[in-house]
Parts: sequence; structure tokens; C-alpha cells
Amino acid sequence: MVVTTVDDDAAAANLLFDIDGTVMFDQPTGSMTLKDDGTEYIYFGSDLNAGTIKLMSTNDTGDYVWLSTGTNGLCTFSTVDNSGSAAHIMITPNGDLQLNPTTN
Repeated sequence: MVVTTVDDDAAAANLLFDIDGTVMFDQPTGSMTLKDDGTEYIYFGSDLNAGTIKLMSTNDTGDYVWLSTGTNGLCTFSTVDNSGSAAHIMITPNGDLQLNPTTN
């Protein structure tokens, strides 16, 4: 199914979903992307048996942050600067930063 809008009067042909309930996207490919004018900025998927989210920079889609959760809750959080090594991680909480690792 394809849903399109037509801009007949030179005004923005917006598409609004105002849902009073649950919204679910369920497809067989295991991935979904959100684009702006054809450029991918957000990716949701199930790559290599892990749930993944990839957020690309609006200035350079080769720069991104990748969050992946796999078997036994293994979580990988990584950043990529495709043209250098400036993909730093900054954490600026408006409150305490608490890290409480647990060992068994």
C-alpha cells in the first residue's frame, strides 16, 4: 500500500496521524527508516540478531550513533565519525549521573 499527498494549491501537503490508541509497524523485512526529502536520518532494525537504532547527523549522514541490544541484554552504544575521530560521547545530565554495575 502506498499513501501519497497531492499539493494542488502550492501549500504543504501534510499527512497527519492522530491516533487514539496504539501505533504498531510490523513488516517482514525487520527494518524501518525515516527520511527527510529522500535522505535517511533514523534507522530501526534487527541486524545480526540484535535490535538496532541508528541516528544519523543532519549535517553528515556518515556521522552517527548506533545502539544495539543483543543476546542476554548485551548493549552496544557506539559513535562514528566517517571523516575523522571526533565522534566523542558527551553526557550532560540535569541531575546526578549514577552508574550501578551488577556482578553475579
